[in-house]
Amino acid sequence: TGDRGTILTSDNGTNWFPQTSGTTNWVYRVRAVNDRLVAVGESGIILTSTNGTNWSSVSSGTTRLLNAVDYLGDSFYAVGVQGTVLQSGNLTTWTNLGTLTAKSLYGVAGTSNQIVTVGIEGVVLRSLLTAAVEPISFTRIARSSGQNLLLLSDLVDRRVTLERSTTLTNWVEGVTLELIDRS
Repeated sequence: TGDRGTILTSDNGTNWFPQTSGTTNWVYRVRAVNDRLVAVGESGIILTSTNGTNWSSVSSGTTRLLNAVDYLGDSFYAVGVQGTVLQSGNLTTWTNLGTLTAKSLYGVAGTSNQIVTVGIEGVVLRSLLTAAVEPISFTRIARSSGQNLLLLSDLVDRRVTLERSTTLTNWVEGVTLELIDRS
């Protein structure tokens, strides 16, 4: 991929053939994701192909440069400059998810339930794709020096808020914890 809509294909890595991309925008990266080729680039361009020869353009809803794309969980995710994060379930309709950074993002990866993006100046963002519905495990409960001690166990990257009540009907929000590793 490259400048002015350049897309080249090869079946042997030696002989390369230009394809018609239908755009004059810079095509920054192409990935094989979910039985499709998906290319992203300048001015929010997103191109798709099933064979590498015939390319179709879809509207991303942004004019920002897109740097990477991947398929995670049940959706496609594209990331780009100024913290752009887009999501699509069908490669046709894209939703801008917003982000927690204005820094440019250059890579996206993850698992079926987590997205990780990386970018300039070492920025790393991660988020669960699906809300955890399992309850937290209280591994140990003890009392020492008039204090309640709780040992919690749960999924990594999950945030939980502890609440308290003396009546079990009126609850007061307490501290929010983020579980960042298995320890």
